[in-house]
Amino acid sequence: MRHTPFAELLRYFFASLFRVEGAADDDSYKVWMFQILALLLTAAWQIPVQLFRRYADLQHYADPERYRLAYSTDTFFAICILSLVIALLALVEWSELLPSRQDHLVLAPLPIPRLSFFAAKLGALTIFFSVAIIGTSLLIGVALPGIASGALEPRPALFRMALLTAQLLGAGYFTFWSMVAVQGLLMSALPVRWFECVSFAVQITLVVAVVCALPLLPYLPAAKLIANEPRWLAYVPPAWFWRFDQNAAWALAIAASAAAGSYLISYLQYSRYQLESPRRLRKIFDAIELVARLFRKPESRAICEFTLRTLSRCRKQKLVFLVIAGMGVAVIAEGAMYLIVHPTRNPVRAAQELQAAIISAPLTLSFFSMVGLRRAFRIPEELRANWLFQVVETGSAEEQIATAVTCFLLVGAAPFWLASIPVEAAVFGIRAVVVLAAQAVLMYALAGYLMSDWRALPFTFAQNAARRHFIQSMVVHLIELIVYSFIASEWIRAAMHSWRSLAALAIVLAGTTFLIRRLRTDEPDAPLEFAERLSQAVEELRLVQH
Repeated sequence: MRHTPFAELLRYFFASLFRVEGAADDDSYKVWMFQILALLLTAAWQIPVQLFRRYADLQHYADPERYRLAYSTDTFFAICILSLVIALLALVEWSELLPSRQDHLVLAPLPIPRLSFFAAKLGALTIFFSVAIIGTSLLIGVALPGIASGALEPRPALFRMALLTAQLLGAGYFTFWSMVAVQGLLMSALPVRWFECVSFAVQITLVVAVVCALPLLPYLPAAKLIANEPRWLAYVPPAWFWRFDQNAAWALAIAASAAAGSYLISYLQYSRYQLESPRRLRKIFDAIELVARLFRKPESRAICEFTLRTLSRCRKQKLVFLVIAGMGVAVIAEGAMYLIVHPTRNPVRAAQELQAAIISAPLTLSFFSMVGLRRAFRIPEELRANWLFQVVETGSAEEQIATAVTCFLLVGAAPFWLASIPVEAAVFGIRAVVVLAAQAVLMYALAGYLMSDWRALPFTFAQNAARRHFIQSMVVHLIELIVYSFIASEWIRAAMHSWRSLAALAIVLAGTTFLIRRLRTDEPDAPLEFAERLSQAVEELRLVQH
């Protein structure tokens, strides 16, 4: 059956929304989506269980005012959660919200009407987000009123389900249209040469904000806000749809108009994206050349420049690195909020918790940054880079790998260690020397541990599908984080006040560093690898011919 150009474009744009920027190939996104979905479904079963218990207790106490406040609070939380989830989904699809420069360059030469091009893009985007918004709204809108039903609720269940579903739909579409409007505002106001850089900076800033907001949401005093309803609550978007008043209607109309106007401006400025070129990162590249001069040999300088330039220029590598690093910011924000909301009455213990938090902050940030950078190093940029390094391979492979590890430390650890110096010097005084020395050794040891089996240059080798499972990787990284950041920070704090703890810490750090260095020197003469190693099980099956 022959499809019209519009139908083909609609299918093309809809399929492109499933190709996550960090995916290595067209099918890998499916594996990640199903793994993340399975993890969320495994953890989400606790939510209805807790709600059933909560409303059973409320029915037992037979307090209508207490029940009303609890139901209103849960409704407000549901609207906030849906808004954050849709915002995160829109940020993941940030570059696909409007026709990109690549879309213009690829599809412009084809005999396709411009109106069909933009209509298909808008239609695919609307279908994709409508499925997410409507499906989530129906699920929450039916489940929450059903669980909260009882003798204390005078309103019919169907009415409450319809009302909550409408509130959630309004909040979801408002968030979606607002994200499209922000992207459209940047595209219409900025030249093409600046748009990519500024748009990416806005995307990362919003991603970190949303990721930090998710763990901080349970600390929101929603019950007090709903009971008192302060004036400033009228300026919070979720409150508009919780009240479902005139502000919600105006917000939806303005967001929809802004999103439609963004597509209209993009339509009218169609030729601009074909004529202008993106801005070159000349100042950043000059700074990279200065960093590369730290290495004496030309091969090392070339590897350093290639690594840092690829990381600064390529969007998907930066996105993976910065998103995972942003999770570290979220962990620190949640820990700080916990200390504020649950202060310790014992002043000595409170001082110890504050010291441990200050020590663990750079460790936590460096952990997530190095894990994210290790993940970004595994994403190939172009096959030409793979073949280029194979053809011109010269010098010692061990020196080239040492250069990659040094770049790994410069990007993933050094900035956080340097930024912590003034804070720790002000808090700990002369004892900050012990803290900074221990943190430096820990960061060096973690870098050696994460890169212990690394026999390649970043961004230059092909990936294989026989990897560790997503959930297994999360469990392993969680254990590593507990040991590296939380346990180590308590040990460092104790080492500042006890010579025995200091001596034990020094012995453990020295032994760990020695063992990690031994792992790296087991095969000093082994050549560089330009494809990921297969697991031992796959090697034994001999499924791949060498």
